[in-house]
Amino acid sequence: MPSQSLSTRGPWTAAVALAALAATSVAPAGDRGNFAREAGGAGGRASLPVIQSFPASQPSAPAAGSKAASSNDAGSAKRDDVREVVTEHLAGLKGYEAGDLLARGDVGPLKDKLAPLSGLPEDWQEILDDFLPDNDELVRALRTPRGRAFMRKIARQPGGYDRVDRLRAMPQGMQRLRELIDAPGGEKLIEYLATTAGGKTLGAQLSKAKAGRGFNEPTGRIYTETDLLQRLEAGLKRAEAPPVADQPPTR
Repeated sequence: MPSQSLSTRGPWTAAVALAALAATSVAPAGDRGNFAREAGGAGGRASLPVIQSFPASQPSAPAAGSKAASSNDAGSAKRDDVREVVTEHLAGLKGYEAGDLLARGDVGPLKDKLAPLSGLPEDWQEILDDFLPDNDELVRALRTPRGRAFMRKIARQPGGYDRVDRLRAMPQGMQRLRELIDAPGGEKLIEYLATTAGGKTLGAQLSKAKAGRGFNEPTGRIYTETDLLQRLEAGLKRAEAPPVADQPPTR
């Protein structure tokens, strides 16, 4: 396949070309056209599913008993306070919109804001380390004007950031990602990878390459406000859990 820039191609052709190019390093010769055929279909364009938004997380039901309910209410109030502090802090970031990719420097100042609320989990440093650093190539690429437009489209896809992060780790991955950012409709490839059976099949093929191992799986990084709040809430719930009583030895 020619290695010309994808930005000169049509929007869907660009995504198909990139995926086919990535697949050639791991797919058997006879299978290398499968993605392009499936993505193109009889009419030359894939039929993409409607993407549903994630439901808002629901608070846990209070435990039975007045004491347990009181403890649950206190824990819920603390988590609400933490959510409010986090949301307010991020809303103050220049140009920020909910769902945008966050970097380590964006969330570092939260330590001093959460500590007075006793809302800082014990694994805070681990949480911070799970963000991409500020100077990461992916962070810089998604903070250009075109990068932001691309980012806000892939953010709608379940696992969209994971797929982009996996893709950029492939050989010439950052170059391909920049071409996708510049190509009109380039985000369609991420939508295809994240939401279709054919995309999952392509991801499984890419997983056979060393650089693509686990392509369809979450990376374990924290990318967004929602990811951060989930990690913080999980840490606070662990801290609130009553200690497990020692069990007597069995005879």
